[in-house]
Amino acid sequence: MKKGFLASGITTCEGCAMELIARIVFEAAGENTVAVIPPGCGAILAGYNGETPLELPVVMSNLEATAAFASGIRAGLDILGKPEVRVLGFAGDGGTADIGLQSLSGAVERNER
Repeated sequence: MKKGFLASGITTCEGCAMELIARIVFEAAGENTVAVIPPGCGAILAGYNGETPLELPVVMSNLEATAAFASGIRAGLDILGKPEVRVLGFAGDGGTADIGLQSLSGAVERNER
């Protein structure tokens, strides 16, 4: 079996599909990806104390600003001439549609990719 981008043995809640979804999403995104993950359930994927289970560059954003962090990283990568690098926000319902909606709607309004 091919090794994925997410280490085994992380401690997500029993029965939660987040770990499986993360494995599929990050495998589909590929190695040329920067992950932006807010605090909350997904924070276990971003890691703590300088360690992360993800074998990709990862940054933990503010809960309400995942899309804004991703937009800033995308702009920086474009300035550096790295358009091939994907920036992927991986947030739950709160970081996407509740407290994070204003950041997401701003990214949509600016036509961010």
